[in-house]
Amino acid sequence: MTEVSLRKLNTHYVMPHADRAEWRKLERLQMKVLDDAFELAIERAGIPKDGELCLRSVSAPVRLRLDSSDQSITAHWTAELAQSLTDVIRNGPRSRRVFYYSRQQAVFDFALCVTRGEYERAWAWQQLGLWVDRNTVESANAVRELVQALTREPELIVPVFRYLAPADALPAMSRRLSSSQWQELSEAALMHAGVFLVRDDSDGTPSSRVFSYALRILECSQILAGISYSAVLQGAGETMRRSIAALAILEAEPALLHSPVAASVVDVVASSIAANRQTVTVSQAAESKHEISPQPPLEEASEYNNEVSDPRRRARTDYGGLLFLIHVIDQLELPQQIVGDSVLGVRPLSWVLHQLAMSLTPVGPTDAAALAFAGLLPDASPPSELEPLATHDETQAVTTLAARIVEHLSSLAIAEDTELLDFVCHRHAEIVADPAWIEVRFSLDQVATEIRRAGLDLDPGYVKWLGVVLKFVYE
Repeated sequence: MTEVSLRKLNTHYVMPHADRAEWRKLERLQMKVLDDAFELAIERAGIPKDGELCLRSVSAPVRLRLDSSDQSITAHWTAELAQSLTDVIRNGPRSRRVFYYSRQQAVFDFALCVTRGEYERAWAWQQLGLWVDRNTVESANAVRELVQALTREPELIVPVFRYLAPADALPAMSRRLSSSQWQELSEAALMHAGVFLVRDDSDGTPSSRVFSYALRILECSQILAGISYSAVLQGAGETMRRSIAALAILEAEPALLHSPVAASVVDVVASSIAANRQTVTVSQAAESKHEISPQPPLEEASEYNNEVSDPRRRARTDYGGLLFLIHVIDQLELPQQIVGDSVLGVRPLSWVLHQLAMSLTPVGPTDAAALAFAGLLPDASPPSELEPLATHDETQAVTTLAARIVEHLSSLAIAEDTELLDFVCHRHAEIVADPAWIEVRFSLDQVATEIRRAGLDLDPGYVKWLGVVLKFVYE
């Protein structure tokens, strides 16, 4: 169902004086006409219904026969309005329409344009409720509006920074954010992830494991890599450094923030920022270990020359049901156990999950389901390529985790043990993902009552230890 929001509607009737009373009938018919016309126009233009279409203005003159039946008037009026809408969507000037493939894409565009000082689409952001001030569009207010928009949708805070990194926009953005705004964003993101950090005021030296975790963040964080070249960190106060450190951990290893040493890791990362020790380490790691795929340019024209380019990554997989096991991993609290494990805790959680995916199913390292299982986009570099080969102890530990997952599945009485994993996981699907959202799209013939009864295909929503929203769709 298409949801339509009209900010302003003006209807001007031109009719003989003798028919002036007929306007009441037209007013009554108008709401149904609007609903049906937008549905029809969206269908004709081939616009995906899960996107966000913004139209600045549409003028649609229509001639109606007042002596016709209500049904006839409604049908003709709907067809004419739908055609006017379709013409604007397909062929109208770009200043009058914008299409986003998703809500998060609109936020990404908002953030990047604010960083670049480009406000041509501000009217669309206002329609979407991102830019709340409808009276003025000024550069001085842009960052404030962006911060407020992100705190209203805190699951997008870290993905926005991750999205800005490949566009070389983080230095400019970091210079425009005040210390209090960094703190506001950090606190909102942490609260959404269910993290409440209590600062460790002890004088003891952090453990070697804490330093190992901190080094992992310094090496892997695109946020730190993106802003390390700017001067913003040189004069950053303690509050600002801790805020940036927390966001970097949420980006690179969110499960760490749910461990007992979370506050200590934040302290070490923040101290490293103060000493500017992360610059060489992070820049080298970004160059040698983390190849960042550039986002498609936002100004690039689409088929109808009316939309921001789709930044989502897509890939097919034969094992889309692997993502159903996210529920099992959550129920068994495996991420917290992995982080604290003496063997697996030295590895990034994404590496462990990726190894686990390949242990549970016969998928290769570049399979989209295996990457999504680790919270990664379909075109991301496999964690197995960024880390040393698994040791014997690590392989045994991953095998043990896989056995626990199978045991838990068996308790749900979904299928015979010998075919259990294949029954659950071997399902053709398309993975559609961006930095904030992973959608697993199955065809309707993939619906299984056993899986539905067990609750495995319920949308997990925001998965705090992956840092993304996970959604299952049957179509």
